[in-house]
Amino acid sequence: MGASAPEALAMQPVRFEYTPRSLVRAQAQIHRHLLVFVVVVILVHLLALLLLDHLLTRPDWPRIAKALVDTSGHAGSAGAAWLTGKALDLIRHGRVIRALLQAIICAILASLMDLDHFFHASRWSLTAATSLSTRPWLHSLPVAIAAALLLSYVAHRCNVAGAHRDTFLLPLTAVLTHQLRDAHRRGLWLYPLAGGASIPISYTFYLTFNVAIWPAVLAQLSRWSPG
Repeated sequence: MGASAPEALAMQPVRFEYTPRSLVRAQAQIHRHLLVFVVVVILVHLLALLLLDHLLTRPDWPRIAKALVDTSGHAGSAGAAWLTGKALDLIRHGRVIRALLQAIICAILASLMDLDHFFHASRWSLTAATSLSTRPWLHSLPVAIAAALLLSYVAHRCNVAGAHRDTFLLPLTAVLTHQLRDAHRRGLWLYPLAGGASIPISYTFYLTFNVAIWPAVLAQLSRWSPG
């Protein structure tokens, strides 16, 4: 006779999942290192922005020095925001080199956004590019996001960096960190929406967004779907 259902269940071997203590300790150590990494990047990011923004207020500095400082701030903020937000992926997928390369690309994109000053001035003159009477088109938030979408589409079609969400989030990070950093001085420009109005952004909000809010959004998106 066959065994009854309860007896059959009782006869089945019970499997216990056992995790070696060494593996648990290794995982805990990795997470501690991750936490230290994130904290260090956040602190360096914040202190660097405070320093660079302060240097931009010096009236005795030449245009070229201020331009280099401003570009460095845009590049560093975008790269640091990406690294902070993607730190979870470093653990989940072991893509350290990929995350670093993406951070560099993000930094380059953020710094290249200021090239529209020269196109708007119609000449390669730093004096003309920094003395514009109107803001260049790529410094409009809707236009910049549309440009990020276009770049994402081109990258997706060319299979650059893989066909996943990072092809949009990476240029979007460059756009948002750049726009928010400029916005605390000039406002967040919504042209052609809202009649081309500019929304005033406080210095505290800009720092909080670039250093913490947007990286937290990136981290949450990394948890929701694999990279």
